Amino acid sequence: FRHLLESVADAVVAALQAEAVQVRVGHVLLQEPRLHGDRRCENPDHRNDTLAVLRIEKLNGGALAVLLNYAMHGTVLDFKHGALSGDAPRLVEDKVREVLPGAPLVMFLQSWAGDMSPGNALGEFKASAVAPHTFEPLDRMEALGRGDADVVLAAWQTMAWQDNPQLAVASVEVGIDRGLIGYAPGQFEQPDGAVLCGAGAEACADDPPPDMGACIPLPPGGAPRQVRLTA
Repeated sequence: FRHLLESVADAVVAALQAEAVQVRVGHVLLQEPRLHGDRRCENPDHRNDTLAVLRIEKLNGGALAVLLNYAMHGTVLDFKHGALSGDAPRLVEDKVREVLPGAPLVMFLQSWAGDMSPGNALGEFKASAVAPHTFEPLDRMEALGRGDADVVLAAWQTMAWQDNPQLAVASVEVGIDRGLIGYAPGQFEQPDGAVLCGAGAEACADDPPPDMGACIPLPPGGAPRQVRLTA
């Protein structure tokens, strides 16, 4: 806990002490369905394939940072692998940084992932120029990272620019209990929330599909009733 806390604090202090520079901001919104997939297949109307790219660079040239906003849960590895990992989002950061001029900081910002898992990009993008790993999840994450890098690099010169960007932060607290989410009576019988519905199985691939009503209920007070959203 202390290690994580101190590393975050050190980064904030270093940023506050760094020399301020004038920047311009470019952005582009891309549609990319190949890098994720709905593992539940229950909410087709709510899928969003938008990959937002925000590019921050000095006025005299040179990218400082690139922010990527995309819906992709880091779930290539799971509890069975016993690994502490940044998973697919971290590989996306690494591989995009490798291909961009000047190797700027790349930050993956999670969009509304919900049921959106990392796609299996092995068939779409080249996983590696060398022999594949003996551990398939690493190849899958490498392919996702390289695929995202290809997409960002192809759009690198197509951005809309603002030379005098106005940056702002807004926060709002909203309720997230069952009634506010909008479940109909009898649709979800866990008044305090639940975890591991369907035993974590992917409803799209299994036949018959898992019972999404089979959940481990949370105790009263075990889940928050509101959440702060910051944009």
